[in-house]
This record gives sequence, C-alpha cells and structure tokens, in this order.
Amino acid sequence: MPQTANVLLKVRTPSRWLSRYALACGIVAAATLLRALADPLIHDQIPYFIYVASVVVTTWFCGVGAGVFGTVVAAFAANYLFVAPRYEFIPHGEDWNAMAMFAAVAVGLVWLVGRWRRAEHALQLHAERLLRQTDELRALHAEAERVNRVKDEFLATLSHELRTPLNAVLGWAQLLDSGHLDGPQQKRATETIMRNAKAQTRLVEDILDVSAIVSGKLVLQLATVDLAAIVGSAVEMVRPAADAKRIELRTSFTRNSTMVGDGDRLRQVAWNLLSNAVKFTGKGGIVDVQTSARASQLVLTVSDTGSGIDPAFLPHLFERFRQADSSSTRQHGGLGLGLAIVRHMVELHGGTVTAESAGANRGATFSVALPVRAVADHASDPVRVQAALADGNFGNLAMSLEGIRVLVVDDESDARDLVASTLTTFGARVRAVASAEEAFTEVCGWRPDVLLSDIGMPIEDGYALIRRVRALAPADGGSIPAVALTAYAESGDRDRVVAAGFQRHVSKPVAPNELALVVADLARR
Repeated sequence: MPQTANVLLKVRTPSRWLSRYALACGIVAAATLLRALADPLIHDQIPYFIYVASVVVTTWFCGVGAGVFGTVVAAFAANYLFVAPRYEFIPHGEDWNAMAMFAAVAVGLVWLVGRWRRAEHALQLHAERLLRQTDELRALHAEAERVNRVKDEFLATLSHELRTPLNAVLGWAQLLDSGHLDGPQQKRATETIMRNAKAQTRLVEDILDVSAIVSGKLVLQLATVDLAAIVGSAVEMVRPAADAKRIELRTSFTRNSTMVGDGDRLRQVAWNLLSNAVKFTGKGGIVDVQTSARASQLVLTVSDTGSGIDPAFLPHLFERFRQADSSSTRQHGGLGLGLAIVRHMVELHGGTVTAESAGANRGATFSVALPVRAVADHASDPVRVQAALADGNFGNLAMSLEGIRVLVVDDESDARDLVASTLTTFGARVRAVASAEEAFTEVCGWRPDVLLSDIGMPIEDGYALIRRVRALAPADGGSIPAVALTAYAESGDRDRVVAAGFQRHVSKPVAPNELALVVADLARR
C-alpha cells in the first residue's frame, strides 16, 4: 500500500481507533436488528446472511482492522441469537463449521474491500497529482509563450535600435566620402556620425553588461569615490539633452559623500536614471537630482515631472527586456535594459533601488540607497583618473603630454593611426608599429616612456609582447609602463591583462581625453 494512500485512508476514515471500533459495533448492531426483524420469516435459516453485508460496510467506512473486529463480533452475535440452540456463546458440533465458513468468507471480503478502498484512494491521489501536473504544464507553457513573445519583441527592438544609428552613420559617411559637402555640412555630418556611433556603443555596452550579469562575470573595481562628484558628472552628460527640451535640471548634493564603490558603474547607474528622466519628461519639465546621507547609507534620488509609470507595470519595471510599450508606435526608444542594469549594479554594491509613481502623467521618483563602508585614507590611481574625467576639464592636457614618448602597437592600420593622431594632438611624441616584433625592437632602441599595445594580434599577441618586455632588465626597458588598449572588455580580460604585466586595461572605443589621461597618469605628468 503506498504511503500516500495510507495517509489519505487515515484522513478519510475516523481518526481515533476507538471511534472506528465503536462504529463497527454499531453497524453489527444494526445488522442484528435487521436480522431480528426478518427472524419470523427465515427462523434459523441463513443466520449470517445480513452480517456479511455489515462486514463489507464496516471495512469500507472503518478500515481493515475494524472489519476483522466486526467479523468476530458478528459471528458470535449470529451464533448467540439466531443459531439453535439460541442464547449460547459456544457453538455446538457442526455449528463450528458454519461459523468458520462465515469467518473465512467475511475475512476474504474484508481483504478485497480493503484492497479496493486502497486502490480507490491511490487512484484518487494519482488523479489529483495529474491535475496538479497539468496545471503546472499549463503555467510553464504560458510562461514559455510569454518568454518567446518577449524574446521576439526584444529582437525586433534590437534590430530597430541598432539599424537606426547605423543608417545615419553609413549615410553621412558616404556623403562625406563623395566630397560634395561644404564646411557647415561636413561639420554636421561629423557631429551626426559621432552622436549615432556613441548611441550604438551604448547599446552594445548594455547588451554586454547584461550578458556579464546573467553569467555572473561582472566584477566591481572597488576604490574610494565621491558619489556627489560622480552624480555631478552624470548630470553634465545629460545636460545637452535636457537643454534641447528646455528641461530644468535641479541639483542638491550632500557635502560628505565619500564611499567605497566602482566609480564607472555608479556613474552608469546615475546616467541611466538621469537619461530616463530626461527622455520621459516633456518640454519645459523639471528633473530633480539629490544626494543625501541617511544613517549608514548614501541616497541618490532622481525625480521628474514626466509621463509617470502605470501602477500595474511598477512590479516589472526592473526586469530585463520589459518595456511598458514595446509596440512599433511607441514614443520612446531603447532596449528595456537600462533599469535592469541599474538594479544589478546597485545590488552588487549592496544597495537597493526603488521606484514610485502616482500614475500616468504624474512623474516618477527613483531612489538608490548605497551602504557607506570603511574607506581608505588615500584614493588609488584609477580614482584620480576618474575624478579628472568627471571634471571634464582637459583643456591643458596637451601640455601634460609634451615630450612623452609613446609607442603604439596595433595590427589594424585604422586603429593604429587613430591612436597615434590622438596622442600627437595632445602633444605626445608617438611611434606606431604593426607587430609585436617591431614593438620589441622599438622598446629596446627608442626606449618609449609608455607602451600602448593591442592584445589580439597575429603571430604574437599583446600578452607575448609584454612578457618579452618584462623579461628585460629595467635599464633596458623592462619596467616601461604599459597600457592594454583592446576590444576584450570583460572583467576577466582586465585581470589577465594586469596579471600579464600591463599597468592599465582600457577597452575600445575610448574617448581621446580618457586615453590622454591614462598616458599622463602612467608617465606621472
């Protein structure tokens, strides 16, 4: 008998054994009454007939044990009351045979009815289990359909969002190549290409960030940072878009906002929230940005007077690929990844992010609470570079690179020429080579102040080059500061680059001022 059927049998039958056996006695008593009523008609014939039915009923409602007990009680009751000579407990002669036959038949019926009852309960359990599994399968099917629908919507949105800036880039590039554009038109073409290339870069970075988050490979680069300065730099990044829509940006920053965190990731959080606020706020609206201290937390609050959030969508706001409007007639673009990235970045810092909205066209408020942990006395070099980038003041950087000799190594001629031209613009003396072998020769002969190398190159990659360089004596150039400028941008790639012997890892594409700051920092200018 299956254990589940046993449990169900115990539930369906009287719970206390005394009640079951008392009910068995009652059923036998009822059979006795019926037999007594029928006695004037059948006299001493078939004394056990009605008791057979009582045993079946007892077993059905009270269980096998009570059925056996009812069999014993019925046998002696029938013998005492209806078998001649009556009113004697001890059977006479062949009456023992009749009682034994009744007992055998009754016990056989008890066993059959018990098996039948157990089979019925087991079948009922199986049916209920099948119903539950059917409901689960229906739920899984509905979820699979929803996920498939979200995937199709995301792929359609991704195709649209990637093709739109690509169309502008290719179109204006072809017009520039034709040579038919005058000065103002060329400037407009360059600005459009840069703007759309940056937009496409952000899309790719969002997708890569989500991939790293899902695979658990996203690692924070912790250092001492100033949250107010980071948020301030993010405000300046979105200010042109806000000014274009005549949106008022109100800021209020707490003085002491030092914490331990990943400055780049926190800036990404602030930028995502601010760009969303500007995007969903109409012309002439207001976006309010505040940082405040609360207990052992720093709180970033971004409020807007924009289109608001449907209360039904609020629980799904931070889910990946979820958008309140994913139709082809939607008013706002995007992949629906920004807020999901925000949630993951904040949670990696041990914080929380929440959203509130009174409803459509009533604005929204996002709050990010970050824990304040023990901080170091002095900021690390990466933080100094981040702070300089946040200030956005790099007008004198050309002087800071004056006289610095930089060796650029990249097998792609366009990338090599771009980096060399960028650093030359900032005043550096640059030599550019296409292979690790040429680079090693220049390191030994020219002795550059900074080595800037790609990683993925044919024959000998950047890892092999830096190992050869580090094998040299310091006097021969073995201690030259080195930067890995590469398209391998995962956190694991950063670790491998540093382990190989590079001092910095810079992912492509890189802003000119950021590249100049890194070179200046390594050259200690």
